[in-house]
Amino acid sequence: MLRDSFHLREALRKFNICACLDPKDHVYRLLGIVRPEERIRIDYNLNIEEVWRSAFTIVVQSQEKDPDDEIIDFLALKINLHSHLDHETV
Repeated sequence: MLRDSFHLREALRKFNICACLDPKDHVYRLLGIVRPEERIRIDYNLNIEEVWRSAFTIVVQSQEKDPDDEIIDFLALKINLHSHLDHETV
């Protein structure tokens, strides 16, 4: 049985194994189980880098800071990857 809500960091770590047709849904699909104060606004007009940046900001600002947390590295990698890809297509 699931708890009422998770920190975004926890949800990304535990439930980020499913494939999604829209990469933004790797974050958006978790918002129903994330604590209300850590939810980002769902906006499919944003590019994927902006969605990952929003998630990164929430994770970094969350109460349970752990500098060795692999999810921060994962989000930073996602942001850098998408930023790099965007610059290559210009």
